Amino acid sequence: MPHSYELGPGADPTQVIGTLNHLIVEVSQCFGPTPGQRRDQYLAWVENAETQLHHVFRDRRVADHLLTDRYWHIRHMSDGDKRPIPLIDGEVAVQKEFIVRLAAQIQTELSAFGVPAGTVPLVIDTNVLLHYRHFDQATWRDIAGGRRVRLVIPLIVIDELDTKSYASTSTAPRAKKVLRSMQQSRRDASAEQPVDLRDGVDWQILMDPPGHERAANADEELLRRADHLDRITPGVVVASADYGIRLRAQARGLGTTTPPDTWKIRPDAPTNAATVPAQVLPS
Repeated sequence: MPHSYELGPGADPTQVIGTLNHLIVEVSQCFGPTPGQRRDQYLAWVENAETQLHHVFRDRRVADHLLTDRYWHIRHMSDGDKRPIPLIDGEVAVQKEFIVRLAAQIQTELSAFGVPAGTVPLVIDTNVLLHYRHFDQATWRDIAGGRRVRLVIPLIVIDELDTKSYASTSTAPRAKKVLRSMQQSRRDASAEQPVDLRDGVDWQILMDPPGHERAANADEELLRRADHLDRITPGVVVASADYGIRLRAQARGLGTTTPPDTWKIRPDAPTNAATVPAQVLPS
């Protein structure tokens, strides 16, 4: 798989799958009767496919998969080259499989992360899991305007919890407890399978795709994954007590919410400080 197949701004996953399926049909028709015709058909397909992939994927390097050593050999092919058709057909098969896998991965995410109408996809950051009411006991619907909630926890959050669970800090016991509860909750369920937590609330894990390159810091990675999820299932809301994360989420067009101070397990503000109310999403 390429470096990252996260969809670009404005890319609709259903339309992207349609575009990819069209590319699959077109590359399957690169079978001109002469080597020169077949070569020209394939080169024209690559030019079109490269433009389409640049348009729909965030990482422009996705299209680099098309420009293999064999592609360049085909491009500079001369009439005297031996057995050119098997060379072209082999490359056609490789690129067709690549596009098929891209379309299948996006379809898999659509199936796994599409939420029922009226359900809020809520992405939680690590600090909320560490410093607020236990994730399987929090009344998430209270901050979602009473609507059903799908908690989505990106893999970067799980990894941060793992790291903190081994650190010599006051949050290590809490991190271990959260991880233990997550494992018990999921049992044999796959990472992306929604698992019920309580009435009207379930949760799943947003895994990193094959070849994914993470952002330089955890906050940016969380927002990138939330942004990608919003392409798959619009209406994503980021739950964080970190003002900076909320500002950056809003700049990306994502919804935000803040757990109420009453959910804190270790309030870090002085007792005479003003209480920060929860940000409740409109119903």
